[in-house]
Amino acid sequence: MIFRFLGAQWLAACFVGLVSFGVSVLIARTLGPELFGAYAIAIAAGAVVAILIDGGFGKLLQRERAMASPELTGFMPLLPGLAYGHALLMLAGLCLAAMVFLPKQALTVVAALLFFGAAVLNQFGLALMRGDGRLVRDAGWQVGNRSLSAVCVLLVLWWGASQPWQMLMAQFVGAAAFGFFVARYLRVLPSFKFSAHVYKAVLPFAWIDLACVLYFRADMVLFQFLGVAKLEVGKYGVAYRLLEAVILLALPLGLILFRRFRLGSTEPRRVVRQMWSTILVAAFLGGSLVLLAWAFGEPLVQWAYGASYAVPVSC
Repeated sequence: MIFRFLGAQWLAACFVGLVSFGVSVLIARTLGPELFGAYAIAIAAGAVVAILIDGGFGKLLQRERAMASPELTGFMPLLPGLAYGHALLMLAGLCLAAMVFLPKQALTVVAALLFFGAAVLNQFGLALMRGDGRLVRDAGWQVGNRSLSAVCVLLVLWWGASQPWQMLMAQFVGAAAFGFFVARYLRVLPSFKFSAHVYKAVLPFAWIDLACVLYFRADMVLFQFLGVAKLEVGKYGVAYRLLEAVILLALPLGLILFRRFRLGSTEPRRVVRQMWSTILVAAFLGGSLVLLAWAFGEPLVQWAYGASYAVPVSC
């Protein structure tokens, strides 16, 4: 059963990774290094503020659907609606703040916020699926979500889009359309009530997510404030896209471990023993990919993104 779930999730991760890589190649070649640098900064900043939009509800939904905590049992029917309500309020507030405080970059920033906001709402639906253990269906939904957003990007490229905000809005449209389907399927309606009890439970997850995102994304955001040329940021961005492809392969194992540990929280050592074979296989595949990237990374970047991205970064 574990390998069936892991196989489905890895197939989905490979598909999402390949499509995302292909989309990033098309966007990078269309925008060029300088505009792609602006696009990469917007993506990195969007990933950071997405933590505020999520608020830790994604992890909480996944945990509570796997096995409800005694102190949250009475809130279980309300949690999806509270998560959607929190995300929509935060998204509206962040978009308003961007228009007030960043008027020159407002179009790109708002487009990035809308895209990541829609992605967060989609993740809430996937979190419910993962908590229920429906990882095969979850994998199918990941494929559908990525396919729809990629089609939207291809359409705007075909129509002649040439600005970062246009690429981000296209992905928002695809994510929002899929998110509407998810919400209808799960019959979730946003709730704008405030519950201190729920926020007390969700706060640790928000801190963990924030720490992880800052670790992986802070460099791209800092480039904006340190005055690094967009040209150099664009080159750095394409290398980071390759790193993200490797990270994607590790995520399915994390999903399975999360639910397994939650269900077996009374016997964690037994759960670890059962998962060793899966962990070893994943470690072998990850190590192999690192070696391949080390050996062929530079020619791969030059072949995929073009000669202008292959120049060594000077900063």
